[in-house]
Amino acid sequence: MLKTNSSIKVKLNETNYLVPFGDVHYGNRDADINEFKRMLRECNKPNHYFIGLGDIFDSIIQQDVRFQLSQLDGMDPKLLVDDLVDSYVKQFSAIWEAADIPPDRILLIGMGNHEETLQRKYGTNPTKRFCEQCGILYGGYSGYHRLSLEYGKTNSYNVHIRYHHGYGGGSRTGGYPITKYERELMWSDADIFLFGHDHRRHLQPYAYEKMSVNGEYVYKARRVLAICGGFLENRPMTEYPSYGERSMYPASDMGYIKIPMQVTARKLGRTARTNRKFVEFPVFE
Repeated sequence: MLKTNSSIKVKLNETNYLVPFGDVHYGNRDADINEFKRMLRECNKPNHYFIGLGDIFDSIIQQDVRFQLSQLDGMDPKLLVDDLVDSYVKQFSAIWEAADIPPDRILLIGMGNHEETLQRKYGTNPTKRFCEQCGILYGGYSGYHRLSLEYGKTNSYNVHIRYHHGYGGGSRTGGYPITKYERELMWSDADIFLFGHDHRRHLQPYAYEKMSVNGEYVYKARRVLAICGGFLENRPMTEYPSYGERSMYPASDMGYIKIPMQVTARKLGRTARTNRKFVEFPVFE
């Protein structure tokens, strides 16, 4: 687990967007790279900020029990591990650099279980290599990230992000992936909870009550849980079945989500005389 920090400039009542993404599985035959490029193109805007949640690279090599020759996307499976990883990193870096996203709008990119397996068995991590090559903050497998929203000359408000690549086997119904990650809301203190791994999109705000520092008011605040989608087709139209097809997983909901963030001012109670600054997450307004 890592702890990292970043800051961005914002204006009061102006909406900025956090764009969490992951499970690209670059190098797999069934990775929809055109859909991934669409995300980069559509979100390359001054008020959009990216955070990557792992499995950026498929990272399954010939020595891996999950290896399928039919799912390699044009790579020679006989290459040495380092050569294979270098090839993937070089190609993916070219895609990323072509999108021309300023480095200050990429908060961090972490690894997933696919890269972690490669790191554990062979001592190499394609996502970390990619981050080092492109000057991006590396986020590890999970961690806490403090995002400071700076407004005015000297003011700021901190948004705390708890992120984790995700865990567990595939699910065929909608309840299990949400329930397993909701537990983290009991264990961690954060404003935004981000998870990957499940290859589905879910964005859920949770309201909770909070007492003001002076004990005078009880007001409602909000935290957000997100499962961040993916770009791997589970059930491709081919005679060679994928892992997802053999396991009869649901059809992929490919794509990404955006979480709106807004520093706003409002009164804590009806009799309050002054406004207080808050970060709102207007997901459904």
